Order: sequence, then structure tokens, then C-alpha cells
Amino acid sequence: MILLTVEVYAVHLLALFAPAAADSQPVDVVTDAQMWALIVGFASPLLIAVVQQPTWSGRRRTLVTIVWSIVAGGGTAFFTDEFTGRSLLSCFLVICVAAIATYQSIWRPLKIAPAIEAATSRRAFVKTVAGEGGTEKVVVERT
Repeated sequence: MILLTVEVYAVHLLALFAPAAADSQPVDVVTDAQMWALIVGFASPLLIAVVQQPTWSGRRRTLVTIVWSIVAGGGTAFFTDEFTGRSLLSCFLVICVAAIATYQSIWRPLKIAPAIEAATSRRAFVKTVAGEGGTEKVVVERT
């Protein structure tokens, strides 16, 4: 359901950038590049977790995600033979939105991405403790 929602938002966002002819009706068509970008975006948090460290700030983690989305978007557009400005932008946006959405809704709640980060970090492990208002908070402890 989440991926379908992300795909619908991405299609509508792309429609803003599409030049519309005066006599044509807008058509919601998802290209192969955009579909591959959605798949890459779904798996991206797992790959990004290998690079990221649990002790990094939110700003640094966001920067890594954006840089990865740019690189992966370019690769997706290139390998689907749609290496144009609009396709590059759409692949980048779809990967970035899908990566953030799946990290927040799937990989972090299941504690898969934090476990990968802890496994690939230097002498750190992640544990979950109760936060304010009944929320869970991920805490990194050094050994």
C-alpha cells in the first residue's frame, strides 16, 4: 500500500514537469525507468545502512541518502536507456521518496536497517529503549 501511494505521488509530481500540449489530455504513464527507480528506492535503505554509522547526525545521514539517490537515479536512467533530463530527475525523486518512505515505515520499525548499521560500524551496538510518550528510541552504545 505504501509503495502504491509513493508511486501515485511520484506520477503526479512528474506531471507537473511534463510539457502539456494544448489539445491533449494528461496521461498518467509510469515509464520503465520510474518502475526500476521504485524498486531501487525500496532496497536503498538496506544499502545505505551499510555505509551509514549509527552515531552520525541526521544532517549527515540525509546527505548520504540524497547523494545515493542522485547516483542511483543516474544509474537507473542510464541502464534503462532513458538518460534525459526529465528521466534523471524523475528517477532521482522516485528513489529518494521511496528510500525515505520505506526506511521510515518498514526498515526502521523492523529494526533491520539499524541492525545493519550496527553490524557495519566500529564497536557499536544498537538497542531500543522506551522514549517519551510510549515511543521507542534507538540508542547506540560503545563497547
